[in-house]
Amino acid sequence: MKDLILIILTATILFFSLAIAEDWQNFKFLFLKKEIKKKEFPEEILKTIDNYNTILEHIYRFSGDERFLERLPASDELKNEIFEDLYYLSSFKIIQDLKLKKIEVLSKKLLNESQAIVSTSEEWDLFYLDENGHPLLKKPMNFSINNSYYLKKGILGWVIEKIEISDEIL
Repeated sequence: MKDLILIILTATILFFSLAIAEDWQNFKFLFLKKEIKKKEFPEEILKTIDNYNTILEHIYRFSGDERFLERLPASDELKNEIFEDLYYLSSFKIIQDLKLKKIEVLSKKLLNESQAIVSTSEEWDLFYLDENGHPLLKKPMNFSINNSYYLKKGILGWVIEKIEISDEIL
């Protein structure tokens, strides 16, 4: 009788061991401590914002050159807003020359592997020029603004989906 119980117990242990080994991915949390991986914030996101602002400066300086608009890492809706702004300025024969003086990242949050939010404080110089490139103002206008960039990872990399401007201007 003891041999029968030993055979049944051995067969049961062997059966469960083989079942666990075969489906290890579903059972390993019972045997191993799970390491909590903290998601690293990709540096490509900050590079995308820098690239966006650099190209934006060129777009306004050269009155909407489509080559720059195509390279802008932004959603179609954001590109359309920029295009409408450029159309408005060109209807009055004004060139808006922007220069980013300083940008400071206030916060950055990775929502998931393909979405992120970055809040910044930015200082800009703004020049208005006539169609011949002559200044319309003696000094550039300086302004500071807080932006929240909403980014999404696409096939070709990170893209700025929208930008929300904080109500509070510094």
